[in-house]
Amino acid sequence: LTLRTLTPLYTGGVGQHGDQIHPSGLLGGLRKFSSLLAAAVGDSSFEHAVWGTAPNADDRHAKQVALRVDGSDLKKNDLPARINWDRPDGQRRPGWCYNVAHDGVLRLTLTRRGISDPHWQLLLLALRIQVRYATFGSRDQWGLGVLTTDELPAVKPLQPPQTPPLCWSWCVGCGRR
Repeated sequence: LTLRTLTPLYTGGVGQHGDQIHPSGLLGGLRKFSSLLAAAVGDSSFEHAVWGTAPNADDRHAKQVALRVDGSDLKKNDLPARINWDRPDGQRRPGWCYNVAHDGVLRLTLTRRGISDPHWQLLLLALRIQVRYATFGSRDQWGLGVLTTDELPAVKPLQPPQTPPLCWSWCVGCGRR
């Protein structure tokens, strides 16, 4: 997937120094976004199957997706060292510190390992939604991380759940609306 920055991309770093793109920051955002989408459509097994488990779980395993980032066409963009804003009482808020973000073209390659087709489709759908309507990286509250692309990954339509949601079956069973 080839993405272009509409606003600078910042993925953090040691001491808030954004001198490079951190794939873990991008992958963590995709994990959160895809897990929220899976929960919204009622797929309770998605997060465990795709993103793995905690080390102390009985059926632990590693995440089943990898992300390769090619940022060779990104250019460093110097940001203000600190952004402050005034409070209503005239005092200054502490503000946020950062220094470098990135502009240009970013290429992402997702590698699938043992992910079922429905879970892969949910992951791709989450990526489509994130590119079109959300942000990547950190400091999105300052407008950073807005990306675009000419071609989103193709996805198949979602299949309806095999069992109705709990509240629906409960309402139908008791006759309440």
